[in-house]
Amino acid sequence: ERLVGSEMCIRDRSLRAKKRGGFMRNAKIIVVDDNEAVLRSLRTILSHEFKTIVTVSSPVLLPALLRNGDVDMVLLDMNFGAGKQSGGEGLFWLDRILELKNPPAVILITAFGDIELAVSSLKRGASDFIVKPWDNEKLIQTLVHVWEHRMESNTDKVSSVAESLINACLLYTSPSPRD
Repeated sequence: ERLVGSEMCIRDRSLRAKKRGGFMRNAKIIVVDDNEAVLRSLRTILSHEFKTIVTVSSPVLLPALLRNGDVDMVLLDMNFGAGKQSGGEGLFWLDRILELKNPPAVILITAFGDIELAVSSLKRGASDFIVKPWDNEKLIQTLVHVWEHRMESNTDKVSSVAESLINACLLYTSPSPRD
């Protein structure tokens, strides 16, 4: 009964998005932030555009959540715990996520951002960098852009593998030249 309710909720969100003139993107996003109010806000904003939003307050849960390889993006806060403002924790988890076989895109978010931290994050492999407080429309545009780029990249990989398989089959089935 509970599962049916959550499926209906997802369907309802899809219908709401269609009524607004948009469509629900079939994406799974994990949002990690130690501030419950931020998690609620981001879930509300993102659930109008993306099918599955998972929110967690600790990055320690990421390895288990990413194990199945079905996550498209991680929106990751850079500082966890009182008094921490260096972004070191976010960079640590960015590195761990990017070590995975097929890592999701990682967008870092922080209230204590500066140009140096943003550049460092992007050089290490983050897809984007957002500063709190964020503009809702810009946040959505950023995530949509990252998701679309990821989908294009995945399509290119599949096309490349398919082309390689076709070429291998053609080589294997071609008659050998006769002497």
